[in-house]
Amino acid sequence: DKPTNKMAIAVEIISDVVCPWCWIGKKRLDLAIERLKDEFTFTVTWKPFLLQLIHNVPDRGIPLKDYLWQKYGKDYAEDTFSANSTVNRSAAEVVSGPID
Repeated sequence: DKPTNKMAIAVEIISDVVCPWCWIGKKRLDLAIERLKDEFTFTVTWKPFLLQLIHNVPDRGIPLKDYLWQKYGKDYAEDTFSANSTVNRSAAEVVSGPID
């Protein structure tokens, strides 16, 4: 590797592999790193998000929508599964191209 005069940026990410917002955030980070790679060097460190589960979930599990309803409330659960949800719109925006 050649020496570089680029400023180094360390990014530490705590992420949940099944979280749609974490995936969207990763895609946005990838876009930002790509845009700035000529000015900066990046070191990204990933750490797991340890979920605080609701109590009394049977061993066989429960449907995700029911879990979200119990943990965050009906409105959040309904929005998450809506075709026009905030998470679906944000994911489509990331997939369709860079955000200016």
